[in-house]
Amino acid sequence: MDGRQGHENLVVVVDFLRSVHAAGDARQLATEIEHFVRNALPARCRDRRTLSNFSRSLEAALEQEMLSGLAIDDATAALSVSSASQSQGHPGNLESVLETGAALLDGCVGAHVSGASLRICVESVRDAAHAMAERMLSLGALKRCRELETAGSPAALLFSVQGKPLWCNAALGQLMFRRELDRDTVQRHARDLALEVLQSYWRSGFMRGLYPDVSRYNEATGLHLTANLLNAGESPLETVVRVTASEARRKTVLSPREQQIALLLAQCDSYKQVALNANVSLDTIRTYVRRIYRKLAVNSRFALKQRLAHDGLHHAANTESPTTRG
Repeated sequence: MDGRQGHENLVVVVDFLRSVHAAGDARQLATEIEHFVRNALPARCRDRRTLSNFSRSLEAALEQEMLSGLAIDDATAALSVSSASQSQGHPGNLESVLETGAALLDGCVGAHVSGASLRICVESVRDAAHAMAERMLSLGALKRCRELETAGSPAALLFSVQGKPLWCNAALGQLMFRRELDRDTVQRHARDLALEVLQSYWRSGFMRGLYPDVSRYNEATGLHLTANLLNAGESPLETVVRVTASEARRKTVLSPREQQIALLLAQCDSYKQVALNANVSLDTIRTYVRRIYRKLAVNSRFALKQRLAHDGLHHAANTESPTTRG
């Protein structure tokens, strides 16, 4: 009889572990564990409120375990606070929550399996949570990469919640090639910015639903880098960080002759007058205009004047003689 009972218990545990590893998310995994405990209890011992609290505590503990298994900086501390809040004061540690379920089985006379049956599954449940986290992380990142490619993303990289590079689009490759930038250098500085956003997210944003971003000019690459969170759903495991790169405008982009023409454009009323003062043809001035506008990223004479003022050349525009020839 004992041998038969032991065999039946083993079959129950094996079926339970199969369902654990087949679960798709923390809620489904928590449900499978709660069902294992509930089905092992006789009907008289199945208190609905107790089992419901057990299930909620399990889900919070599993989410924490999934993230902490990814070795994310600052994630554990942030999620411990969140999990404690969600589980209404119950312990958030996975092992302690499973021990609560095992104690329910041990405390009920006539339970179909003992608490030991659940205790021996702790490591398997933890492994299943970690594997689930990696799977969700990969699927979420892949979905974002496809979305960004379809949308024609600007020069950008994606990083996982572990700070690992996931994707670098062709636009960024072209930008680095044009600027003759080292790929590893750009990626390193982009990763630093991504980690700054992630740490801010784990410390405060996750619990408040905030999505911080960081933007700054990087002298080492000569690029403006902007990092922001992209979230495909409620789970932080579906979150990736996008770092976009754009060329920084330089104050010294114009040659001396182009700067002279730009100042004349800011002072004179017409291209014809600029051509006369510069002693060149009208067609030459039009060529200069296109080149100057492209270099300064402007599209009108008003915008040109603003840019010259921004670069500290407005005084020269106001004082330099418009009759300079060359």
